Amino acid sequence: MKETLSILNVKLVNGCNLSCSGCSHLSQYASPDSLINLDTLLEDLKELDKKIDISHHISILGGEPFLEPKWSEFLTEVEKIFLHKCQVRFYTNGLLIHKNIDKIIMHMKRGTKFRCSMHEAPHTPRGQLIMKNTKLLKEEALKNGLQIQDIGRSDVWNIPHHIAYSINYLELWKNAMIEKDNKVYPHNSNDSENSYKIGCTCPNPQLYKGRLYKCAQTAYIKDLLKTTGQLDSEEWKPYLKYDGISLKENLHDFCETQYQPSWFCTQCPNFYNDIPRKQEPKSIKRKI
Repeated sequence: MKETLSILNVKLVNGCNLSCSGCSHLSQYASPDSLINLDTLLEDLKELDKKIDISHHISILGGEPFLEPKWSEFLTEVEKIFLHKCQVRFYTNGLLIHKNIDKIIMHMKRGTKFRCSMHEAPHTPRGQLIMKNTKLLKEEALKNGLQIQDIGRSDVWNIPHHIAYSINYLELWKNAMIEKDNKVYPHNSNDSENSYKIGCTCPNPQLYKGRLYKCAQTAYIKDLLKTTGQLDSEEWKPYLKYDGISLKENLHDFCETQYQPSWFCTQCPNFYNDIPRKQEPKSIKRKI
């Protein structure tokens, strides 16, 4: 009998063309050319599908997925595996929509749902481009009889529409780490329950490098620590003992306890550590 997860996050690319402070996937530190081996990722998805049913949706995200030249080909393979079983959602920040209109429409006609998370205020040059792009996509979608939904929050669960826009730049983000002098540090809260309930930035399971992780923070922290030169630091040493679980192992306990606090949740704050959604230049933004 297969195990079940309600949501699965799959990172198509590490890099991003924005640097959102507090990004839950730590992509504010990865340069746009930080790509992922898609052939290996696809094999991992096929292996996962043998063992786990995704009951609600699988999210294809980044970074910014449109930075991956083969995003459409990869999404086509994901659709073949999952589209008849659950929702397939594709997330973008909107900056490159205009270069991908025809392919976006093609995938939406198949059933994939696009989510545009607007991380730039509309008065900025990039914000103006995003607004222009979203208007263009709306027009093309309506021409093709597709449904559109404007929403105020990014965490709306049941969205039946082909396109949904979330106004993220108006929100506060939780910052999972302490940032100081181009280094990052854990909070060491000693309160795993409240760190999970209050300080967690992205509680959904992540598939990364052939392993399942409880959250985005635990999946991508090693990559970040490589860029900051902290992979051997004493501050992170306790938390790096957690390395997710291989798809080849028994996944029952992982699936059963996914939405419960774990000991390593204490790396995140146990209080509301909210920060404004702003763009920041990152001097440690490097290829991962």
